[in-house]
Amino acid sequence: AKSLAEDYTIDQSLKFQDASAYPYLTGPTSGTATNEKIGTIAFWIKRAKLGAYQIMWWSGSGTANYTSIYFHSNDTLVAYEQASSSATISSANDNALRDVSAWYHIVLAIDTTQAVEASRLHLYVNNVEVAYNGSVNYPAQDSDIQAFKSGADPNIARDEESPSRGFGGYIAEFRYIDGQA
Repeated sequence: AKSLAEDYTIDQSLKFQDASAYPYLTGPTSGTATNEKIGTIAFWIKRAKLGAYQIMWWSGSGTANYTSIYFHSNDTLVAYEQASSSATISSANDNALRDVSAWYHIVLAIDTTQAVEASRLHLYVNNVEVAYNGSVNYPAQDSDIQAFKSGADPNIARDEESPSRGFGGYIAEFRYIDGQA
């Protein structure tokens, strides 16, 4: 029989230390996206550091054109994108994730082909959609997402613009699904 602790074990996790030299993972940039308007990012995290900007995922072609999922300094989860240095996605909310003993499942689903603005961006924590606090920028209809473009440089646990914003904790079962939301 399994112990109670085994019921909450997430296999295949990596621990990232939010300390110099800020370890991270990066993927190949030579891939060709099949869809630059629709995609899903999903992963499990377990936090080890609170009260600081921490990047779980960052992908784009440079510091002016990228998409990211990060923790704000108030421990709320944010999906963010900028194109040509202007914010095109921003999802402010009041859901602070401060339990360092818990695993959280994070999902960001984007589909800019949707006619209804609120249907283009969905951010979930443990299968519950995050409720925005009135401060949200949805992507424009049929806009390309920076992270889904061919040649985007994906980073796990690192902000290319500010490498000191590394993630402190565990990340497991990271998935990027091209063309499905």
